[in-house]
Formats: sequence, structure tokens, C-alpha cells
Amino acid sequence: MADDSPDQTASSGNAQASGQAQAKPHTPLTQRRFMDVVEEILQRARDEGEFDNLPGKGKPLKLRDNPYAGDKALAYDLLQNNGLLPPELERGNEIDFELRSADELIATLRHRLAAVNQASASDRRAWNIFRDANIARVRAYLVAARSKVLSFNIMMPASIHRPAIRVEDRMRAVEAELPHLSED
Repeated sequence: MADDSPDQTASSGNAQASGQAQAKPHTPLTQRRFMDVVEEILQRARDEGEFDNLPGKGKPLKLRDNPYAGDKALAYDLLQNNGLLPPELERGNEIDFELRSADELIATLRHRLAAVNQASASDRRAWNIFRDANIARVRAYLVAARSKVLSFNIMMPASIHRPAIRVEDRMRAVEAELPHLSED
């Protein structure tokens, strides 16, 4: 026993009469349907010979046995075969670059200080300006390296964590070694 009251029938008739169809909710593609579409595209490409002349076709993959790679072995090999590094190793290189840059800048400051220590007041004033600007750059390198060490240690197993960089301790040592010179 359906309840067809005149109000319901009239309102649905009006919607149809005015040409407005009731909107159906949009249904997203399911994972299964997406995979079917991808398979169709791949099959069409195979049929058209798109994969016939690829480099290395018919040759085995060159996989290296890396006991540390675990479930990432294939990904690591693909990266290596294409001259790329995994993100965690790239981060390690970035850390090394930041620390090396800070050390090179400190070496430059040491060399400059030795040359200017007995110089004129204007040279000592120039040293102080040069020193302050480059001490700020050293701090920036160390802060960047500290940040990258933190993210590196999150990505990597504890056995290969890098030690934390104590920026303030290192900066105190650098500033003590490379002091402001008297401008008198």
C-alpha cells in the first residue's frame, strides 16, 4: 500500500514537467574501475607497439643484492641505475655539504684573522664587519644542518643516526676563536 497523496504526485509531476531531472549523486571511480581503465590503456599501447623498442627490452633487470635495502631493493636499484640517490642518502649529502660549507667559512675567517691581527685600525674595522657577516653565515649553515640531521634521523634506523648538532656550543667556540678586534 503505497501512499500516493495528491501533494507528492503533483510535486513530482511538476519537476518532470518543468524539464528538471532529479540529480543523481556523483559516484567516484572505484579502485577496481580505475585499474581496469589503466589496464585498457596499457593493453592498447601494447597492441599499437608502443613498448616494442624500449631500451633493455627482453633483458633481465640488473638488481644488486643489497642486504640493507629490504623491501626497497627494487626502488633503490632503479634510482641507482638512473644516477639518482634515495631521499635519505640525498639528505645525508646535504648535511655533509652544510657542515663542509661552515668549516670552509671558518677556515677562511681564521686565515683572514691571522693576516689582519697586526693591521691598521681601518683594516681591523673591516675585519669586524667581515667577521660578523660570516659568523651569521656559519650559524645559518649549522642551523640548516641541524634541521636536516633531525629529519635524517627520523627517516633512518637508529643504528645510522647522525649526532645532533649543538649550534650554540659550536658558535660559542667559533666566536671565541675569532674575536672582534679593537679598532683603536
